[in-house]
Amino acid sequence: MKKTIVWVCSFAILAGTGIVNAETAAPQKAPQDFAAKKANILQRMDDREQKMAQRHKEARACVQAAQNDADLKDCHDKIRAEHKAKRDKFREMRDQRRQQQPQ
Repeated sequence: MKKTIVWVCSFAILAGTGIVNAETAAPQKAPQDFAAKKANILQRMDDREQKMAQRHKEARACVQAAQNDADLKDCHDKIRAEHKAKRDKFREMRDQRRQQQPQ
């Protein structure tokens, strides 16, 4: 009988503190309203599309200006170098995020 009372009291105390903690927890950041979120996403997509179009124009101009195979190879190497620089940048950012995360 005593064990049952102890268990019930313990459970009541633990449940009560959980409810209090849930009520006193810091409020979460208010969600962005849908229209603003949608506009933000569309703006980022437009920016990305413009950057990609600019890179495509530069690569196309390089290929059009090529006079021989060596020039074409130079264009290809230039494009690959740009992609590698971008890839390395993102890898570095990923590694920094991983170092900051608690484990």
